[in-house]
Amino acid sequence: MSYYENLGKRALITQLYLVAYSAVAAIVGRGKLLWLVILLFIVVMVVFQSRTSKGPLGHARAKPEDLLASRKLYEEDNLREVQMKDEGLLHELQEQSRVSMYMSVSMIIALAYFFLLWNRIPAIEEYLESHYGLSGRLGLFIAFLLYFEGYFIITQAATVLALRKAGKIPVINMPQKFTITEKGIVLHGVVGKSAVPFPLPEDAKLRVDEKRRFVEIVREGRRSVTKLRLYTRRPRRVYDLISRLNERARSR
Repeated sequence: MSYYENLGKRALITQLYLVAYSAVAAIVGRGKLLWLVILLFIVVMVVFQSRTSKGPLGHARAKPEDLLASRKLYEEDNLREVQMKDEGLLHELQEQSRVSMYMSVSMIIALAYFFLLWNRIPAIEEYLESHYGLSGRLGLFIAFLLYFEGYFIITQAATVLALRKAGKIPVINMPQKFTITEKGIVLHGVVGKSAVPFPLPEDAKLRVDEKRRFVEIVREGRRSVTKLRLYTRRPRRVYDLISRLNERARSR
């Protein structure tokens, strides 16, 4: 499912990263080397998350190359023209953009906090030493951990606020090109490809809107609704093809 369905797990992973950052910072100190170490940690974290993330619908991840190696049954591109004719799309994107606005504002506040309070770490360290007797590497470790926790709290609070304001957060994915093969659907995006293998998740619902000219696969979670929307000039054909291939894969 979407990012918002795994907040507890993501919060736990983030806490582990913060402990690791703080430990390294306590050893390295507040010099230029620390920034290089933090940058390295961030790169490792992004690579790790990209490799362990699930597919567009939050289920089993598949390689686009594997799906494209099977027989191609349908392909359609230049879908921007079809999207632009959908009068209901703007309203849906406005709902999604409100959530993005909350997250963007929170990121600006969090970054401001990150840089403005960087020079206050020695003061936190002094406070811990004078009031709790924490000094040396341990005191510096706790000071950094408290500093990083502030950043975490700001971003988490923004996420909770967005959830309260939006109810279930809509997440609409719309590729500009897609290919249907015997093994699944390959989505062509701006920066690369992703794949949705057959069979689709058990809780996924396939629906067609011939008037608005799209077929979409919907997964509804506790906090969000994820929609993989395939705009197409032939919605009924695409719907029937996906339905047939999905049932065939499920019966194997």
